[in-house]
Amino acid sequence: MAALPDERYDPSKEVVSLRRFSCLLVLVPSLVALIASVSFGTVTCEWLYTGDDNEDAAVQLGYFLQDHGANIYSQGQGYVVVRETFKIILSPKMSEDGLDRIVVHVLFGVKGIYKGSHSFLRFINDLNSSYNAGAFYMNDDGDMVFTTQFTFLNHFTWDEISAFIRWVDKALQAIISANKYEFSKYLE
Repeated sequence: MAALPDERYDPSKEVVSLRRFSCLLVLVPSLVALIASVSFGTVTCEWLYTGDDNEDAAVQLGYFLQDHGANIYSQGQGYVVVRETFKIILSPKMSEDGLDRIVVHVLFGVKGIYKGSHSFLRFINDLNSSYNAGAFYMNDDGDMVFTTQFTFLNHFTWDEISAFIRWVDKALQAIISANKYEFSKYLE
């Protein structure tokens, strides 16, 4: 007759194995959900574009921003307009070598009597001399435009672009606040 091993019943071993089993019950569905969300096209946190088609990039950028809840005001050929305090025009300028940028424009209507005036041009020059957030200029219609850019290599994250959009908005608010009299004098 063979000798039986001298093992005693230890309930703590069952608790450990139950804990492992319960961890698997939690982890396996979580992993499946993660794989499914990546596979079935849910919101991604990174925008990747490797071509040089500016119009297609603007369409894809619009989808990316909309997927993340950005306030899209309008979209056209080669641009997306998001609404913060200002209507911020985002125009992708893509290059095949990967050094890409999104050019930003914010338009300000100028009162008719000041369009092209020397005092208005002096005001624009003063803004450019005082602030380095971007550049102000007068467009062909005599209105004022603020421009800056967001430079990247093939991709950026939602956190980066949303922080940039908020920065543009806050920078313009600060510039306007510091020059209230002039902005109210020249702009509609």
